[in-house]
Amino acid sequence: MSAIGIGISLNYRMVATLVLLSAVPLLSLNMFLPSLVGFGNGLTMPSASASVMFVPKDLAASASGLSDAVIVIAGAVVTAVTGYVVRTFPNAMALVGLMLPAAILGLAISVWMSFNVQERAADH
Repeated sequence: MSAIGIGISLNYRMVATLVLLSAVPLLSLNMFLPSLVGFGNGLTMPSASASVMFVPKDLAASASGLSDAVIVIAGAVVTAVTGYVVRTFPNAMALVGLMLPAAILGLAISVWMSFNVQERAADH
């Protein structure tokens, strides 16, 4: 459940960053608020990596490799999309506009996985 709370707080930070960027372009908080996304990643990535390893011992190496491959592929796709958007719309609002859907998608996946884990626990 902590991942859901972190995801919700990240979404509020993205919305706050959008509001601040549109209201006051030179506010110092515009530089500080997006850095909180990195703080959220530092909280969630270790637990996500540990969750990947929570499989039977004979599948742990495959799970780790698959997880790393998904991270690399997703990073490449997001980098390509970001490069296109920055070339097309060279301003900060476009970048924040990319981060907000990514945060919402991450929150949706966290909620879905939370319900999935609860269903599995109820079955056992």
